[in-house]
Amino acid sequence: DALRFSRICLDYVARGVHLEDGIGTLSEKRMHAILKNYICADVACHEIKVKDALGQADVKGNGYVADVLRGSNIWEIQTGSMYPMRAKIAWYMQNTPYLVTVVVPVPYRKYINWIEPETGTVQKRSAKPHTTKPTALASELYWLREHLQNPRLRFELLLLEVEEYRLLDGYGKERKARASRYEKIPTALCGTVVLEKREDYL
Repeated sequence: DALRFSRICLDYVARGVHLEDGIGTLSEKRMHAILKNYICADVACHEIKVKDALGQADVKGNGYVADVLRGSNIWEIQTGSMYPMRAKIAWYMQNTPYLVTVVVPVPYRKYINWIEPETGTVQKRSAKPHTTKPTALASELYWLREHLQNPRLRFELLLLEVEEYRLLDGYGKERKARASRYEKIPTALCGTVVLEKREDYL
């Protein structure tokens, strides 16, 4: 799995970093694209509109779109807070028979790269990585607490090595304070933590 993940990352990294793609947009798109391809290489299974057990959309009539839907399984990739997922997960649990896996990328080992906005060149890279423990995300489970005992909901934490790019457009002498985050690219899979039963959460 680690080797396959690295190959997918290299494919996307080879496409380069382009400032004209827009601040704050490429980060989520590229991270999502890499993770979706790691979960399932068949793009026909990506971004699928989900219907309930009777073939109907959600009560709003819009339907929910799964990041990956294959067979009886749905994968949802969540890079931020679990709060926005409350309604979607609740609808999945109440109206569909799918096994739902929430995939959470954890910046287990993260290097910061600084970009000069005027030229687009990378000025420097942090010598030591910033680290995040999987337990740091435990509080986010609060937002989905009512579903944690449902056997059809599980979490897969991907412990990643990440290259994060930030623009030198902030405040202070080094222009790093409140600088814009440009993009975050995973480069390696360091491990996986699966949460699906009471013992896992404990």
